[in-house]
Amino acid sequence: MKQIKKAALALIMAATLAVSPVTLPVVPAIIHAEAATVKLNTTKATIYTGNTITLKLIGTSSKVTWSSSSAKIATVSAKGVVTGKKAGQATITATAGKKKYTSKITVVNKVSRLSASASSITLNQESFVTVTLKNSTLDDVVLYDVSDENIATCKWGDWADNEDSLKLYIIPKKSGTATITVKTKDGKEKTSFKVIVAKDSRAISSAPDSAKIAEKCTPSVVEVTTDLGLGTGFFLEKGVIATNYHVIKGASSISVTLNNGKEYKIETILGYNEDLDMALLSLPGIGTPLTVSKYAPKTGDTAYAIGNPLGLEDTFSKGIISNASRISEDIKYIQTDAALSSGNSGGPLLNAFGEVIGMNTMQYTDGQNLNFALNITQIYSISTLAPVSVGSIDDSDDTDYSKITIQEDSTKSGATATAQDIPDGYYVTGSIDPSTDPAGLGTDSYRITIDKYSRISVLATTTTSYPSDLNNMHLMILNSSNKTILYDYTDEDDDGYLNIFADLPAGTYYVQVNAVPGKVYASLPYFLYFKQVK
Repeated sequence: MKQIKKAALALIMAATLAVSPVTLPVVPAIIHAEAATVKLNTTKATIYTGNTITLKLIGTSSKVTWSSSSAKIATVSAKGVVTGKKAGQATITATAGKKKYTSKITVVNKVSRLSASASSITLNQESFVTVTLKNSTLDDVVLYDVSDENIATCKWGDWADNEDSLKLYIIPKKSGTATITVKTKDGKEKTSFKVIVAKDSRAISSAPDSAKIAEKCTPSVVEVTTDLGLGTGFFLEKGVIATNYHVIKGASSISVTLNNGKEYKIETILGYNEDLDMALLSLPGIGTPLTVSKYAPKTGDTAYAIGNPLGLEDTFSKGIISNASRISEDIKYIQTDAALSSGNSGGPLLNAFGEVIGMNTMQYTDGQNLNFALNITQIYSISTLAPVSVGSIDDSDDTDYSKITIQEDSTKSGATATAQDIPDGYYVTGSIDPSTDPAGLGTDSYRITIDKYSRISVLATTTTSYPSDLNNMHLMILNSSNKTILYDYTDEDDDGYLNIFADLPAGTYYVQVNAVPGKVYASLPYFLYFKQVK
């Protein structure tokens, strides 16, 4: 998140009227005083809905009555205070005696800097709403509040290249309705939208036929060619192509061919995750994105696959979802009998409505119709904060982690005053032992120093063979006054990590890990990582 600081300018105007004495002649004289001009302080004005302006009738001491030609547009009080109600025009009339004076008021809707891409969203799997903050700066902070976290929770994505928008990911918890309010830190800008967690109620009979699905979706699918082979990709957003990591792994050149035959060279890989086998390629300003489904796939549903099997471009196949949730090594797969072959990798798996539910990734050649796609929601976890150029990804990992790994010093980790420093890009291995702590937490502390306003990433995981152990550990960041400012208590993403991503000003902070009281009764080993994005 980014903070915004505004300087307010006050214009103070003062007027002074000087009157000089006048000597009258001895001879009597008749002095004629001109009548004061009666008028409104303004005859026209523009105000925002909800704002006010005060009208005054100058030059008379008579009683003034006020009226509006349309109270639905603008109202006026007995003291001339005009309030904008809705966009439009109204005439405000001031009556003094038999004279009437009018002012034309134009009411316009207030244009907020902050907006959301939807006023309501219905879903039953992870999805997102795009939040836009116009003319944002590095000092902006955008916050969110969920009315009922039993229904849904949220997490921020990355800021877009133009730094004016970012995704707010919504993770459904149970059926129901909640309101999410997004606001700036100063509270001056605010917007909200409704989240409805519910099953897909669309009738299959309303789904387009397969020919229309192919016609609509095929233009958004591309052939991905590298110096090592070929595969498939599809536009996830305009200018962003999703594909399998193994399609581009180790490639020194990447090009994509669109459905219309146009070929483009890819220069930048926006982000990737080798474990997930997913990657995002940059093709600025090009492409029509496919729609990602907000509903979880179900076993037995219709499924379509588009790709370039064995180089046969624009191949469209139909099948069903054989199993909607296969999990292997914490990665979510969708099993389908829709035909897949070498070259389909990275292409979209679509539901009956032509929405993306998966990324086709592999097949079992020893069986029949045993094909698998990665659940598409996992692509939301790929960060685009550190894009790399094509050819810069090394297949081999020659990193000597021993040189960038710190071992916990238990004589220092028990207090922030003696905490070890974690340099940028370093790992920490240690363990928490609640049995040594009277509070039963076994808290370990480490110090991090940020040299300038930056986005940071802190990850924590357990090194045991029991995934449930992660839910028994807490990760927190404290400021220099030892006050907790950020935390992650649950692995909501099911990615095997507790993680904190935040924009923080320069300064000293403390990373803490501890155990959930009453949940850990023996030493629990952990692994930490700290990265400052410059």
